Amino acid sequence: MLKEKHTYTTYDEFINNAPVSEDDINFFSAIPCAKPFLNNPSTYRVIPFLPRFDRGEEDTTDRFFSNVINTPDTVPRLVAVVRRPELNPLAAVLSARGSGTEDEKSTRSPTPPPPPPAAAVQNSPPAEDADFLLLLQLGPSLSGFRDTVHGGVLATLLDETLSNCVEAFRQDMPVNGGESRPRLYTARLQLSFRSPVETPGVIIVKAWLKRVEGRKWFLEGQVVGEDGTVRAEAQSLWVMEKATRGKQAALLRLSQSRYPYIYFRDDGWDSSDSVKVHVHDRPENSGQRYKSWSTCQRK
Repeated sequence: MLKEKHTYTTYDEFINNAPVSEDDINFFSAIPCAKPFLNNPSTYRVIPFLPRFDRGEEDTTDRFFSNVINTPDTVPRLVAVVRRPELNPLAAVLSARGSGTEDEKSTRSPTPPPPPPAAAVQNSPPAEDADFLLLLQLGPSLSGFRDTVHGGVLATLLDETLSNCVEAFRQDMPVNGGESRPRLYTARLQLSFRSPVETPGVIIVKAWLKRVEGRKWFLEGQVVGEDGTVRAEAQSLWVMEKATRGKQAALLRLSQSRYPYIYFRDDGWDSSDSVKVHVHDRPENSGQRYKSWSTCQRK
């Protein structure tokens, strides 16, 4: 079980430098249903799974994955695998569009087919290869009914796999100037449970980016048993936040980088073309008097 602390400043730096457990890879490489995803470098890449890493005492992000279900009797082994994004036709569409254009209300294919309304939707063709996968060994303490994984656990695993699938494509989106990439948030998650998932056991959670309509991303997911049977399915909608520019972008950059807990005093840009922000060292201090000030220069 990997319980290392996350000390990387960007997701790209984390993906390329954080360790992946060789013991976990060897374990899943011996399982027929998982082996194809670990021995196909032209299609798949094994990556570290960010939620599995502890972020320290001050940051409670992803504690459920890094601590609660990172034990010998919950999820003792986990490996994340991403399909190379360029193999999904939607990657080219997202890269061409960027993150901050005013034409976000429609995502158009390179050669829009008639009628015009159809051009607002870009679909990826059906594909057997998932865009993102989690290989998991499940322990007995995940049970709801006897020897059966709790449905809420399966829902959480699906949601997190879909989230990391979104992030894989989001990282390939270009940004304009000093802007930050817009984030995406779950707007809808619809689940269908097909058959029980036994515990202990091994499952594969799969995710696909299926369609993009403007700021809306549509994804699908599956929980697949070791025997290849689909045990649960998910359909989800993710919505991208609107791009920020100028002053808003500067505030966003500061809040997402230097300070974990930040509160803004919106006085507008002063004569030095800067904005004052109110910084707290801990979230419980948010109701106290101002502790310190910082200046964020507009770039």
